Formats: sequence, C-alpha cells, structure tokens
Amino acid sequence: MLDLKLTQGLISTALELAESKKAAIAVAVTDTHGELLGFVRMDGVSVQAGLLAQNKAYTSARDRQPSGNLGKWAARRANN
Repeated sequence: MLDLKLTQGLISTALELAESKKAAIAVAVTDTHGELLGFVRMDGVSVQAGLLAQNKAYTSARDRQPSGNLGKWAARRANN
C-alpha cells in the first residue's frame, strides 16, 4: 500500500529524473483504485498535461498495467 512517504518519494524521483533530462513534466500517483494520492506539475507544464498525467495514472491503476501499455494498444489499433 502506498503511504504519503512513498508517494512523495516516487514523485521526487520522477522530478529528479526529469530535471536531469532538462524536461518539464507532470506527475500523478494513484492508489490501486485510481484515487489520486499525489500530484505535481512542474513550472511551464500546461494544465492539460497535468490532467493527462492524472488520467493516465487512473487508467493504469484501474487496468492494473503500466500506462505505456495503453499507448502501445492505441498504436496497434490505429494500424488496423
């Protein structure tokens, strides 16, 4: 189960990785039910990107699979 400390750690790690790549990101962490536990939108990141991060986290939790799988699925569907 994700607690506050772990949630903050996940967000901090994502922000550090983004900063090392000179990228601005939005990060959302949810529990297994898709309920939002933590969210950060870096300076310069659009509101829409923040909403997308939250929706991806929700979908990933509800589908119980990494969010990248949704993109792969969509790409396969587009090619059919």
